[in-house]
Amino acid sequence: MAIGHTEDLQADLMNECYVTHVHYQDSSEEPRGKLKRTEEQIVSYCYPGDLPGYAMAVSEHLAVTVNELASLEIDPWGTPKGILARAALSCNSVEEMVEILTDKGHGISSGLSFNVMTLSEPKRRLFNIEVACRERDPEGNFLPDRQSRVSVHEVKENEVFFHCNL
Repeated sequence: MAIGHTEDLQADLMNECYVTHVHYQDSSEEPRGKLKRTEEQIVSYCYPGDLPGYAMAVSEHLAVTVNELASLEIDPWGTPKGILARAALSCNSVEEMVEILTDKGHGISSGLSFNVMTLSEPKRRLFNIEVACRERDPEGNFLPDRQSRVSVHEVKENEVFFHCNL
């Protein structure tokens, strides 16, 4: 099983990207955040000005590649997608990642596509997770359900899968 990512960033920014290793330790008395992590380590390819996790990254539990989904649907009250992409790296499993990306109570501001490989399970699994902002009614008003729309596809053994932006 393999996971890969081709870079399609604007050519003038290519020499400005970098790889970072983040080792986060929370020394507070009570762990913070939705997942209550006290420690995490990630290695991420980063674009200038973006948080780690917006292109490709690896943690102890997951290898992740991210592509933006250019969408006509944008929720100006949704959580910025860079924040959710970074939060997804804190997850120990695909199930946790889906919960974080669903972002109940807010929802994502726009669309992202994640290719995810599990690393800490006895047998590695590969998924494509696509995330979009909440739906609108026929008049164009956002529906009151404030959460992301999430589609999960598990890539089966011997299946070939790829995502490309057009």
